[in-house]
Amino acid sequence: MPESLLQERPGGKAKGVAGSMPEKKITIERATASFIARFGAGVLVALLLSSCGSSSPGNIVSITISPQSFYVLTSGTVAFTAQATYGNNSTGDVTTTVTWASSDTSLATINTSGTATAASTLPSGTKLATTTITAKSGSVISNSAALTVATANIQSIAVTPGSQTTSSGSQVQFIATATLTDGTGVNITNIATWTSSKTAVATVNSSGLATAVATGTATIQASLDNQQSSGTLTVQ
Repeated sequence: MPESLLQERPGGKAKGVAGSMPEKKITIERATASFIARFGAGVLVALLLSSCGSSSPGNIVSITISPQSFYVLTSGTVAFTAQATYGNNSTGDVTTTVTWASSDTSLATINTSGTATAASTLPSGTKLATTTITAKSGSVISNSAALTVATANIQSIAVTPGSQTTSSGSQVQFIATATLTDGTGVNITNIATWTSSKTAVATVNSSGLATAVATGTATIQASLDNQQSSGTLTVQ
């Protein structure tokens, strides 16, 4: 036995006092190794969970459907798509997982895949009519898309006024009239797609109402069924 582990007895003989130290050392080492192993496993699990959480896109915060405006003849079909934006700002196609709806199913229905089917006929005397298409996931509802069902294609569009001068801050209402291939004239102001060539000069909303912003000239255009026409707005 090492000298450091001996003590002198009163009679001059040495007595061992640490004969069990090796066993205690082994027990401590085993306990330490077990703690380190458990701690390491816990850290690994936490890292894995964190990694899984970061790869998840999170909840849907908004849905955008397209096209936002479409013109279709009776009995025709239109394929709509839905794009979701998630909580982490990523996006993804959710066309087949959202719930689709048509505001007027007598004009058009839409299935679970986003394909809308126009009615085979319209009410007597009606040349065209519009239904609103939306998509929903949970409590999140998409933008509205206008689906116009008609008995004939559009041959031409006329926008009035053709030219208008106004001052900054004022508003001008533009009107769009379509002539169908059967010769019928219809007001499409609220269903046409309106755009401004220079939004810094004038903006225009979905109903053709233009707002003068700053000095200059902007072209205000209405389009539908691959036809378009425009007027000019000069801001002084």
